[in-house]
Amino acid sequence: MADETGTQTAQTIRLLKIITVAMVASLVLYLVGVIVVIENYGPLVPGINEYHTIVLTLMMTFAFIFLLVGKKILADGINKAKNSLKSDSDKLNIFRKSFVLYLLVTETPAWITLTLYLLTGSFPFLALAAVLLGLILSSWPRGKKISGQLELNWEEQAEFTKK
Repeated sequence: MADETGTQTAQTIRLLKIITVAMVASLVLYLVGVIVVIENYGPLVPGINEYHTIVLTLMMTFAFIFLLVGKKILADGINKAKNSLKSDSDKLNIFRKSFVLYLLVTETPAWITLTLYLLTGSFPFLALAAVLLGLILSSWPRGKKISGQLELNWEEQAEFTKK
């Protein structure tokens, strides 16, 4: 039974890593595509640049709000899993759901920022997208990190850190 739980744990952590890689890779591919289009054709709607400061301020505010919402979703999921009386695999499934929602919510402003960069060609939008991508990468799922967040006992942590 313990070996089966260990296999489920390993599969769930591997799944979280695959999801993270897929979401980051899609964002990086879009980033590269946008840069290629900007370099070859220029901005698609350069007239927006006269409102550059307003649009950038709104986008930064939007990104900040989405990051706060994403952190809240993840923290609520961690607390729900941590305080759950369910098995470790169920706790990990609760964490997985909140982590995927966190990735979705934090990746959304990066996509919108890259689209604004495509429209305007303004470098601060590209820089903001890179910062958002870095924040997404900083949440990389690791067994030791997840076990610490879920406050598992030493036996459960040993199972997680093997992954």
